[in-house]
Amino acid sequence: MFGQALAMHRRVAGLTQEDLSALSGVSVRTIQALESGSSRNAQHSTALLLADALRLGPDDQQWFLSGARRRRSGVARGVDGGSGILDADPILGRDVEIAAIEQEFARGARLLTLLGPGGVGKTRLARVIAARRVASKSGVTVWADLETLQAPEDVLPGIARALEIPEIGDQPLFDRIADMLDLPRTLLVLDNFEHLPGAAPHVAALLAAAPALDILVTTREALRLAGEKALLIDPLILPRRSDAPIALAANPAVALFMRSRAAATPARAAAAERHGSDGDGGRMSRDLDQAAEIVQRLDGLPLAIELAAAQGAVMPLATIVALLESSGLAALARGRRDGPGRFATMDAAVGWSVDLLPPDAQRLFRLLGVFRGGFTTEAIAGVAAVAGAPILVASLPLLAESQLIQPDPATPQARFRMLEPVRMVAVARLRDNGEEPAARRAHAAWVHRWARKQARVVAGPDPLSALDALDADLPNIRAAIAASAEPAIGDTSDALLTITALSQFWEVRGRFREGRAALTEALAAAGPDAPRTTPLLDAIFWSGYLPYLQSDVPAMDAAVARLRPLAEADGTPEYAVRALILDVLRRDAAGAPCADLLPVARAAHALMADQPREVSWQQSLVILANLHVQCGDYESALPLLRDYEDWANARESLLHVIAAKDWLGFALLRLARADEARALFGESLSRNLRLGSVGTTPNALLGYALSITQPGATKDDLERGAMLLGALDWLIEQHGYPIGEVEASAMASARARISATLGEPRFADLLAAGAKRFPDDLASLVTH
Repeated sequence: MFGQALAMHRRVAGLTQEDLSALSGVSVRTIQALESGSSRNAQHSTALLLADALRLGPDDQQWFLSGARRRRSGVARGVDGGSGILDADPILGRDVEIAAIEQEFARGARLLTLLGPGGVGKTRLARVIAARRVASKSGVTVWADLETLQAPEDVLPGIARALEIPEIGDQPLFDRIADMLDLPRTLLVLDNFEHLPGAAPHVAALLAAAPALDILVTTREALRLAGEKALLIDPLILPRRSDAPIALAANPAVALFMRSRAAATPARAAAAERHGSDGDGGRMSRDLDQAAEIVQRLDGLPLAIELAAAQGAVMPLATIVALLESSGLAALARGRRDGPGRFATMDAAVGWSVDLLPPDAQRLFRLLGVFRGGFTTEAIAGVAAVAGAPILVASLPLLAESQLIQPDPATPQARFRMLEPVRMVAVARLRDNGEEPAARRAHAAWVHRWARKQARVVAGPDPLSALDALDADLPNIRAAIAASAEPAIGDTSDALLTITALSQFWEVRGRFREGRAALTEALAAAGPDAPRTTPLLDAIFWSGYLPYLQSDVPAMDAAVARLRPLAEADGTPEYAVRALILDVLRRDAAGAPCADLLPVARAAHALMADQPREVSWQQSLVILANLHVQCGDYESALPLLRDYEDWANARESLLHVIAAKDWLGFALLRLARADEARALFGESLSRNLRLGSVGTTPNALLGYALSITQPGATKDDLERGAMLLGALDWLIEQHGYPIGEVEASAMASARARISATLGEPRFADLLAAGAKRFPDDLASLVTH
């Protein structure tokens, strides 16, 4: 109804009836009469004034104005007894899809299928296309809802009912249908075809018998007919976390949530919301932020958004966010009473497709619910094998054809993903079938093995593919670590092994918080009295080292206090050295003089003198060399760092080679060998940028900037150095990297030198420009 549409748009705009009257010039009494239904139609001029005041977009305005004087010209009744085509709600965010559908028909396509998962809005799109055909008055539109039909042989009688053709007559039913449809610009919409694939030959026969006919089908699986054009309908575009409130309000997914919530909110609650205490718009801004988080968690699936919005009418939005996190599908439990049964709940919408699958495909669907953030075919096969059912992988194409999984375009690998609301249904069914614990165990076991395999690649000569793979599968790694922390599911030692194996990944990709949180969770699960094991000792060491990278001295204190007695009880040099290393780093971060720390570092390195290939030997070597640099003894540092470079090259570890070049570069800078240092830092920085490294880039950035801004540098070098320092400032601000005292002093001198030469305003502009160029546009600043 026009009045309902008016009230909805007014609430979404945050206007009272009085506000709308003032903006439009339409009296409050008229607005009240229209919204209450006592006046059912508005004059076209009145509707135009209201539409302009509400600042409706083109599509919303078209629907709004058509609602002022609705007609039913050219619309045949549907199977359900009423077409409802012109009564569809305004559609949001589908301009591209509407244009694509109409363009395909304009190009001569006669059979167009709209594909997509349940709840993505295929039926609503079809209604828009049908309504636009009707509004153009250029032909006939026939709507046939096939949902209630049981078998392929029911389809022709269903179409006949839509056309109001008696099923008994002189001609065969097919011929009478074809004659009725063979008119210029006739559109037949077949809604919900997926459960009737055997009726596809009827569709082909109708197209052949009625040359003037176009057919639009909504389905979850293509009909596989000659000449068929299939369009995949994606969920709504998601907002970005950085979007301002005005951009959030314009985002289609957020707007759908806010509109649906407003429509479901009782009038008294809506009035209270309009007259809330936040006169500065603070409440609206918070609502938009929370709505954005909700639609992101629901992957932009329109049905799930509308179901969540129904909850938003009766509870705070923050509560819905928490429910989605803790309870999954239960957060979408308030079903619709006015729509088809398959759209009453998410389980009904998704189950419509799942229940059509054979048993093995249904079991695979349930199993895939344990994956988070997507999965590769290798992962599916691995988990299915661990679960003792490798044959399930053969059902993967059926899930893809039914739109229950989709290719993930966000990653370069061959990956699939489940929309989060669909995954919620899979998890609920997994739980209902009593399969969840075993499935989570299988998932955790495979992910741990896979992640540790990738960590070994990260430590080698070509780490990029493994770094990207680990980034893509972080949600699965998190889920496996969380599962292993539960006694009924996994083994805490398994989680600790994986977390520490990923130490280089956490550092290189700047995911210090991620690594620290995982360590904290796993160590807490192990408990303070956990038996002394290699995974436990490694985890405690890294629980102190990762905080060092963020200058978190209290966290380092706690790690040293826990590691020292365990290392002494262990009795092996490796962990005694690690305890000493962590203590040196802790005291260094707290500001202890380097001269006090040198004897401790020498003692630590001496403990590993007869094990020069071990990681602890390398760690103690680097610590000792860097302390010599801090103390100004560059000649002593240089041979130690050459040893580190040889060690890294022998191990063919690119990340260690990069680090060795950085530390050598700093020593060479102190020895006034800036050209040699510049070459080392340039190579290191270029490699870091190619790797997409965040955590290992700051040293290279700083070193290269210092090497090109030495006294006597050209203006071009000073400008490039300023931009590199701006990128470094941004990294430090985002991640809290520690900068040593010597490096900090050199950086301050370089900044003063650049500012004095270029002027403070120009220097400030270059710093800001450099921050914006990280990481994609920094490579052009590096010359060898």
